[in-house]
Amino acid sequence: RKVHEQLQIGSDITVEKGEKIRSVWTIGGQITVHGTVEKSAVAVGGSVVLTKTAVVKGNVVSLGGVIVM
Repeated sequence: RKVHEQLQIGSDITVEKGEKIRSVWTIGGQITVHGTVEKSAVAVGGSVVLTKTAVVKGNVVSLGGVIVM
């Protein structure tokens, strides 16, 4: 399944294994990546968790959180 972009405010986002998404952004939530992000994964006020199956081809940014690999 491919989703073009995803933005959430105040909730978490999970990119599942086998899922491809262009960009993912959250404000006040956490991003967990098991699948593929073609461009950027950006969390403002939250963290980004990259699992061992995660692929992010662009930037990984966390403002006010941490990046876990």
